[in-house]
Amino acid sequence: MKLHRFLGLVGALLLALTPPVPAWADTDPEAAVVEELVVSGPGGGPAWWRVTKGDHVVWVMGVPGGLPRGQAWDKGLLRQRLEGANVLILPAMATASLRDVPGFMGLLRGLKAPVDLEPGLPPALRTRFVAARTALRQKPEHYARLNAFGVALTLLADYGRTLRFDGAQPISAITTAARRNRVRGQRAASYAAVPLFRAVERGLTPAIGMACLEDALTEVEAGAGRARTAAAGWARGDVRVALTAERGFDKCLSLLPGIPDRTRQDMTAEANAIAAALAKPGHAVAVIPLRRLVARGGVLDQLRAKGYEVRTPASAN
Repeated sequence: MKLHRFLGLVGALLLALTPPVPAWADTDPEAAVVEELVVSGPGGGPAWWRVTKGDHVVWVMGVPGGLPRGQAWDKGLLRQRLEGANVLILPAMATASLRDVPGFMGLLRGLKAPVDLEPGLPPALRTRFVAARTALRQKPEHYARLNAFGVALTLLADYGRTLRFDGAQPISAITTAARRNRVRGQRAASYAAVPLFRAVERGLTPAIGMACLEDALTEVEAGAGRARTAAAGWARGDVRVALTAERGFDKCLSLLPGIPDRTRQDMTAEANAIAAALAKPGHAVAVIPLRRLVARGGVLDQLRAKGYEVRTPASAN
């Protein structure tokens, strides 16, 4: 397997584990949101929520999984809230290192197939796939000898490159601002990616693979315009617009063994990290994936259930 293809598949796998359609609400923990939490900020930058316990405060920003390169956003409130903060709470995250490369290679071998997928696809699905790969300027051989799940991941990796999105943003800019203010960054949780990949591999069926391919096509067909509109909405504090980013592939993730449970664990870890910060004097700052933040049963919903006061962006300042 060529190096760029290997790296693209690994990147797509890691992206899939950094969990983001009401009909799927029973399996997709991020499907339904708490409407009273989906409130836009007053403008001038991304929206903030305020969680309090007595005089102790945690300022919470909901963040997207990436931003278009060059997307500007006002960091004034971020800098203000980092001033004197005890800690910057960062999202729970899957991790991998060079020692995991053999494990990834084994997992990627599980994405291979004895024959090419495209000729055997049902006619309607084949038409959609051909249109998508043509739009991405890819030839059939680019997806040769991959099963449906492997094709879906490759297609998403190809699409991601055309978007010109930076998956490190806005988290990278936030952590840089924290270092300048001498605020320590702390992950709500970290866990090894490879064991979760192995659980996915063991439970992956041809039917799930085909469903994932359809969901990947939905993601690609939504196009860059919708993704950029959602990112711009986030930058100006319009939470509802920020949530309109296409989530087609998330239906696939909700079918994969271990992923929904992992997402719920991440939500709980992030809520617990905020609660722990509220047990200390002063204030802290947290950045949480936006949909995990406002989901039903998500981070803010859990904190409200525990009795913490949660103010929306309309009244947080």
